[in-house]
Amino acid sequence: MKKIKVFITTNYFCNFDCEYCYLGYLRNDSMVIDIEKLKKQLSEISVSRKIEEIIIAGGESTLLPIEL
Repeated sequence: MKKIKVFITTNYFCNFDCEYCYLGYLRNDSMVIDIEKLKKQLSEISVSRKIEEIIIAGGESTLLPIEL
């Protein structure tokens, strides 16, 4: 079974306005990844691939108006 690394971006929300940022307007998006959907997708991936590593990254989640 092929080993893979999974990179998860939880959100893009950021309060900085760096002119060199590649995200552009996505920095204003406060949507956060749905945990149940993520679990389902990881489960589907694990059927055909061995997940060797999961890398979690994202914007500034402490600025979001919701509880994570």
